[in-house]
Amino acid sequence: MERRSRDQKIDKMEKTDQVDQKIDNGAKIDQVDQKIDKNGAKIDQVDQKIDQNGAKIDQVDQKIDQNGAKINQVDQKIDKNGAKIDQVDQKIDKNGAKIDQADCEDRQEWSEDRPGRSEDRPKERRSTVDQKIDKNGAKIDQVDQKIDKNGAKIDQVDQKIDKNGAKIDQVDQKIDKNGAKIDQVDQKIDKNGAKIDQVDQKIDKNGAKIDQVDQKIDKNGAKIDQVDQKIDKNGAKIDQVDQKIDQIKFNVREFEQEVMNQQLIQKQRFSTLKYFPLDGANPDMLNLPYPVENKLIEFLNGEKRVLSIIGNIGKTMFSEYITKQFLNQKLQDNRQFLPIYVNLTSLSDPYQIFKQVFEDKYILQRDDIVKYRKSQNSFLLILDNIQPDIQIEDIYTQNQFYNFKNCKIIFTCTNRNMQKNSASFQQINQIIQLLPNDQCIYNKNMIDKFKSKIQNNILEISHDSELKTFQFTDVFVLDELKINQCQNVSFELTPRNVKKLSVCGLYNSTLNISSIVEMSQLIHLQLQNYQISDITDLQSLTNLKELNLYSNKISTITTLKYLTNLQTLNLSYNYISNISDLQSLTNLKELNLKKIKISTITTLKYLTNLQTLDLSDNQISDISDLQSLTNLKELNLKKIKISTITTLKYLTNLQTLDLSYNQISNITTLQSLTNLKELNLKKIKISTITTLKYLTNLQTLDLSDNQISDISDLQSLTNLKELNLYSNKISTITTLKYLTNLQTLDLSDNQISDISDLQSLTNLKELNLYSNKISTITTLKYLTNLQTLNLSYNYISNISDLQSLTNLKELNLKKIKISTITTLKYLTNLQTLDLSYNQISNISDLQSLTNLKELNLYSNQISTFTTLKYLTNLQTLDLSYNYISDISDLQSLTNLKELNLYSNQISTITTLKYLTNLQTLDLSYNQISNITTLQSLTNLKELNLKKIKYLPLLLLNI
Repeated sequence: MERRSRDQKIDKMEKTDQVDQKIDNGAKIDQVDQKIDKNGAKIDQVDQKIDQNGAKIDQVDQKIDQNGAKINQVDQKIDKNGAKIDQVDQKIDKNGAKIDQADCEDRQEWSEDRPGRSEDRPKERRSTVDQKIDKNGAKIDQVDQKIDKNGAKIDQVDQKIDKNGAKIDQVDQKIDKNGAKIDQVDQKIDKNGAKIDQVDQKIDKNGAKIDQVDQKIDKNGAKIDQVDQKIDKNGAKIDQVDQKIDQIKFNVREFEQEVMNQQLIQKQRFSTLKYFPLDGANPDMLNLPYPVENKLIEFLNGEKRVLSIIGNIGKTMFSEYITKQFLNQKLQDNRQFLPIYVNLTSLSDPYQIFKQVFEDKYILQRDDIVKYRKSQNSFLLILDNIQPDIQIEDIYTQNQFYNFKNCKIIFTCTNRNMQKNSASFQQINQIIQLLPNDQCIYNKNMIDKFKSKIQNNILEISHDSELKTFQFTDVFVLDELKINQCQNVSFELTPRNVKKLSVCGLYNSTLNISSIVEMSQLIHLQLQNYQISDITDLQSLTNLKELNLYSNKISTITTLKYLTNLQTLNLSYNYISNISDLQSLTNLKELNLKKIKISTITTLKYLTNLQTLDLSDNQISDISDLQSLTNLKELNLKKIKISTITTLKYLTNLQTLDLSYNQISNITTLQSLTNLKELNLKKIKISTITTLKYLTNLQTLDLSDNQISDISDLQSLTNLKELNLYSNKISTITTLKYLTNLQTLDLSDNQISDISDLQSLTNLKELNLYSNKISTITTLKYLTNLQTLNLSYNYISNISDLQSLTNLKELNLKKIKISTITTLKYLTNLQTLDLSYNQISNISDLQSLTNLKELNLYSNQISTFTTLKYLTNLQTLDLSYNYISDISDLQSLTNLKELNLYSNQISTITTLKYLTNLQTLDLSYNQISNITTLQSLTNLKELNLKKIKYLPLLLLNI
């Protein structure tokens, strides 16, 4: 039978993406086994049903059947009206509108010759920038926007609408015919209902709304914004989170009437409510029914009275249903909005991200009070352009930060006139990241407050993809600044007091290295993995003691000769062929030249203070120049081109030596290196090891991949703790009984049949006996400290002697021909167990192994596995190549991430819907005819459906 494969393929059938959904005659299959019957929509995930009008709103998957509009999180389609909208590739066909966000491609069939997912290349050309709706004549470009039929032309800077006589400038906005004058902050709606706000939005006579993100609603009600939203002839609105409202009314009075319409409320179809400016809102709005409230995820522009209304209904609702979609909206004149925050004490996620605008002088004037940050348990707090008479204390008194007291934040401010009271942040107890700016005025208490939050005077900015600009000056005294794994950030560094700077993994970011020159106090500098090629600007940093330039594009290092105080230097993974400029660095103690392009090392003979040297992965054939480096304690010569090692006899202080992957036939020179504690001789083709008997201080020895048959000379190495003899020609191991300090021993891939001499090695924690000729394991019962044991590929039929090894955490019994596993029930600490390739039919004895996380039962004779339902900690399970037909007992294994059911007799997979944490699933070579259950497995990353009985294309919307 063919072994399991990760290939994904479906013969003669179309491949649809994992999250694709299809509506056929009104039937919807969504992410969680959702079905819409004759009366409309049934939703499993949140059990929502709207029967009469067939409107269904699910958190992720939404469907309205009578209008034929289906919205999936990734792939969205409206069939009856011909509108297909995908999150990346969006197309509206009947109206001739083609919208492509980023040149995405359609799906392609799975093929035999190329398993897995693939994409074909559609004939139509899709542009990242240009969007066009032809029949209605609306052309929207990312920079230049034009609506021809209505005569409206809008440029990114200067916007003009001619027929209505409206001219809109970026700062001053004016509508002449209607007499409407609009200021940058003030908003006005004229006689024609045109609203123009800070981002220049206008709705003309035909209802066309154009804002900063190029939104348009044409005669047919089509709205297209930055995320390609469309409202078709039936009023279906599809936005970034797949939300739909049957009709959107731009007159608030009409909207109120719709909300209060009992029939519409019964439909429960609102996932978005739009609030528009009004005076004297209907008091009945305060009593919106909870079935409507609990789906609210978006509020748009509103004024005081509306926000007061929102505040009242929010007291019970927001604590459970507040979302980023809501919080990302822009709220104007929101004095009445602050009390809502006080009610957020029951947020399930205490790190919920807030993004809000306070547009009057009461608090702030700019966009971001709190900006989302992806690093765990953090958010970025920005307080910009605050009025001179406002203190952060004013915000604190409103309990704005009450629910963030456990957060770790980055704080910055750019207003010189703003005084900050340290009491404002007394609830934020775990500030460990800080972005100060010298334009701020901090009182002493505030500085002391923040300084106490910086751990050990170290500031770290890690895995930040939202931070755009980093400016650091001398507000705080820091010893160390770390910048790790940041994307798309512009760094300007001028803090002269920083002594240690570490920069690693800046993807698509810019760092002005010349600005580092001003950091004259720098002692430690790390610029790893940044792709720099020119280091000339580092020349003035003469105080540097540690410099790490790992993984860049440096080819010339002339600058380094001026940095004579350097003690540690890492140049590994660069393109350096000449190291002569290192000659002056006589204070160097650590030097890493791994995998550069050097072939000669003459310069190194002058660096007599070196204690650690790495020359691995180079083209060096002669190491004679190392003779003078008598202070060396660690030397790595792995994978170079040496064949003789005579020079090494002078390096008697060596404690660690790596000679692996060379062609050394004679190791007698090592005899004098009696201080050695670690020695790696892997794959150097030696057959005798007599010399080693003199190295009695050795604690770690690797002799793997050689031609050794006699290990008697190891007898004297009684200090050994780790010994690797993998892949040699050893048949007897009598000598090992004297090495009683051994904790790790690898004897795999040899010719050993008798292991009785291991009995004395009671300190062993890891033992690998893979691929030998062992049939009896009685000796092992004495090794009670074992935590990891590999007996795979031997001839063991009885494992009863393992019963005493109760400390085992990992056990591999692969292919040892056992049929019973009763003994295993005593090994309750096991976390990983491999029983593959045996003759096991009964696994009931595994019931007690509740700590198991990984279990492999591949290729046995199992037909039932009731026992497994008790192993609820399992994360990886392989049941492939057995005789299983019923998998219902898997239902309780909700922690599973990987499941392999390849080549069984399974026909029904309903149980899988409970395993929502699955990331990898193999169902290939079974008799499955219905895969609708897979809809709920939204975390799947790998899915194999190769050669199942029948795979209807309609069911591929998973």
